[in-house]
Amino acid sequence: MKKKSIALFALSLALFSVPVVSVANAEVTNSNVAISESATSQPEVVKAYITTESGLEEISLNEYQKLLSQEQLQTVTAQVYDSGNRISPMADTGLDFVFKRKLIQSAYYPQQLQVDQKTDITDYIKNSSKTTTLTQMVGWSKSFSWSANMTISAKWNDAVTQVLGGGWSTTETHLYNSSLTVQPGYQAKLQFTPIYKVVRGDLVGYNYVGTVLERIKNVTIKSPVKLAGGKVQGVVTVVERRL
Repeated sequence: MKKKSIALFALSLALFSVPVVSVANAEVTNSNVAISESATSQPEVVKAYITTESGLEEISLNEYQKLLSQEQLQTVTAQVYDSGNRISPMADTGLDFVFKRKLIQSAYYPQQLQVDQKTDITDYIKNSSKTTTLTQMVGWSKSFSWSANMTISAKWNDAVTQVLGGGWSTTETHLYNSSLTVQPGYQAKLQFTPIYKVVRGDLVGYNYVGTVLERIKNVTIKSPVKLAGGKVQGVVTVVERRL
């Protein structure tokens, strides 16, 4: 992916938050307040950036659309078969003991944009000037956690780790700071969409001769993709609309 100049929008990933800096002609509006469409333009994504090891890299809007259009796993209810009632601690042969557990994959996506977790980094910031561009610094934080379509008990942790890697079950909060440039006569905001690893399959428990004693079907597990520094990878978008 070619790294492009981001002269109008600079983002540095940091381990601390930067307080908001007031700029002349800047006005922050709550994104939850409805704005009359008859008096304003429709919101539009005008720039997109992906987080990398070395910072932020701009991607084309076509590349962003491709990420959005990636096949999304449909929600399926997990189903339990042959649950633990067959396991007897008094068995002499050992055939009724679960000897190993595996996550048998039916689908795996190493990097999938989680559009249902898109969040606003900022409210809309207005620039009511007709001639002057404004830039405002913002600090923001975001918590990330794994998710599944069922409760995953600790006995399955090692099986899931073999597929998703260590740290898949942690919940973390990361702090960032960024700057947003707003053109004259426009309002703009930043949004962040995380990228997750996603796996679907069956959790299966076997005895020592390979007989299935437990099976939970159609389990979907999602875990954040992390950069080397520990932060979660994702896409930052600039959403703009005319005043």
